[in-house]
Amino acid sequence: MTTQAPLWAHQQRAIDYVSEQWRNGHPGVLLDVSMRAGKSRISVELIKEHDLARVLIVSLLSVVPVWAEESVKWGGPPVETLDSGSVAQKAVRAFNARKVGRAIAVNYDSAFRGALAKLLLGFEWDLVVWDEVHKLKQPGGQWSRFAARIRDRSRYRLGLSGTLLPHSPLDAYGIYRAIDQRVFGTSNTAFKNRYANFINVGFPKLLSYKNLDELHEKMYSIAFHAGREALDLATPVEMRRYCELGPKAMKAYRDLEREFVADLEGGSIVADNALVRILRLSQVASGIASLESSEQVIDSAKEDLLAEVLEEIGNESVVVFCRFKAELAAVDRVSHKLGRMHFELSGAAKGLELWKRWKDPAILAVQYQSGGVGIDLSKARHAIFFSPTWSLADFQQAQARLERHDQKEAPAYIYLVARSTVDTRAYQALAERKEIIKSVVQSYGGGSNGNTGTD
Repeated sequence: MTTQAPLWAHQQRAIDYVSEQWRNGHPGVLLDVSMRAGKSRISVELIKEHDLARVLIVSLLSVVPVWAEESVKWGGPPVETLDSGSVAQKAVRAFNARKVGRAIAVNYDSAFRGALAKLLLGFEWDLVVWDEVHKLKQPGGQWSRFAARIRDRSRYRLGLSGTLLPHSPLDAYGIYRAIDQRVFGTSNTAFKNRYANFINVGFPKLLSYKNLDELHEKMYSIAFHAGREALDLATPVEMRRYCELGPKAMKAYRDLEREFVADLEGGSIVADNALVRILRLSQVASGIASLESSEQVIDSAKEDLLAEVLEEIGNESVVVFCRFKAELAAVDRVSHKLGRMHFELSGAAKGLELWKRWKDPAILAVQYQSGGVGIDLSKARHAIFFSPTWSLADFQQAQARLERHDQKEAPAYIYLVARSTVDTRAYQALAERKEIIKSVVQSYGGGSNGNTGTD
């Protein structure tokens, strides 16, 4: 259903800026806009305003399905999401989508490969959107080289990022070559020599940067910037990020699910044992197998997705809500991998006060039962939910822990969802404020005549 919520002020400014650039002969524009700022809505509004029919969106795998949700939400075109199947299968779906006028969203790793790359390069595009455009920073990388090739097949290009140059000013070359090669030219060597000093020690070693004022001026000749201070956020922002379980975990999940459905149909599932059965499904959705006395990790999809989201947020304090011990351990591993300070609040660890007093940004892993009621987590603007809780009250309490009356910015809640699992059913029930267990059981065909109720 289309939502007619008004645009935030910075979103309208961004739309006006891009439209003016396009009218003035600048086909490629960058939106350097903070995370949570509604970049997808800006894109959808531009597609509508300029009547763009042939649209390609390249994004992270976990974000591809979000584009379909956002386009429907904001009254945009239907989006074919190429986030599953082989590259050849995606090529067939892309071809059929173009025939019926659907926009196409695909992940970076698939776009440049085989039959799909050949198909995409064979089309003319009204608009190519590069979500998380900083992924194109390596000019010799396959993503960036593909982007440079498809650039000339598109009428307009739009680059989206909340971390445009996360590591080095020299990253600008690969990004801008994909958006508009006229800004920095087509020679990476000339670009580097213009903006950096090197010494030869058997290889060029970076000594220092130079001409950065000029670099910045050229960058923002086709870029719109809205940092955190510019955001007009009145209410909490909610978003889902998706991952796919690997074959081993998905087989384990399907075996459990078939057994659950068979017992539902046989009438042997009652309220007392439904929770236990659904919890086992939820564990596998998080890549965990429940053994007699322990939990064993059998899949890293959600853990990898957590790392991806934390990298996008950047060096800020973040809360990660977890249900299972193995999820807490996953947060610990990811924190070490990213070089981030990490604390835990659970039945076994009381790290809340240390996290609050820690002067630098840090990650706090919180078990729902320990971090729901009566504590202040408002040091963080972002809460990541590793898996859903099965209590609507616990869920709402967890969200409320990040809120306080004098906040200048509303918090963001990010839900990690394993596709085609009970995660999707649970988060839907939470969004609809339904009693979770009853709603999930009914979604599988059990107790369909009962009242869903609320917590």
